[in-house]
Amino acid sequence: LRTAGGGAPPLNAEGRKLYQQRQALLAKGDTSFDLSAKCKPIGFPRVLWDGGPFDIQLQRELVFFGYTWNRNHRTAAFSDQPPKLQIPRYYGTSTAKWDGDTLVVQSGLFNDATLLDSAGLPHGDELAIVERYRALDGGKQLEVKLTMTDPAYYTAPWEVSLRYQRVASGRILEDVCQERSTFYKELLRRK
Repeated sequence: LRTAGGGAPPLNAEGRKLYQQRQALLAKGDTSFDLSAKCKPIGFPRVLWDGGPFDIQLQRELVFFGYTWNRNHRTAAFSDQPPKLQIPRYYGTSTAKWDGDTLVVQSGLFNDATLLDSAGLPHGDELAIVERYRALDGGKQLEVKLTMTDPAYYTAPWEVSLRYQRVASGRILEDVCQERSTFYKELLRRK
């Protein structure tokens, strides 16, 4: 995962240490630190770049985000107030509002057991994300800008910028984690 400018995220010393430990494990083929390998939710925002097609549905009182990964979803209630944080969740707790033609979603209270990317980039339980979604080219593309703030592992807020192509007849795919998980394949092989 790179910043919008193409650089490395601004990890602090603790974040760098944890990331390097995970990189060393990955070099040995060890993904034990990645709970998604055991079919746990991949979490947000990682699901945007590791989870396959997704769907955004605007409803009167909320925004529904549906993801291919294990058929997980999240919602953001329309509100001018920041989200009322409850218990940590894999996809956080979110509120949404419009800023002109841009949908702005504020999210917080993420379960810190998830990763920001498949390479092991960490985040803490104080991660806060401001998401900005804007349709481009008459709705054929979607621009997504994320500003992430996480004092546990980063020295400053940082931005990720993404673009997606709309697939008019696209659908969220069926995803059965146990069928693709090496963790479960190994368990079944032992029986």
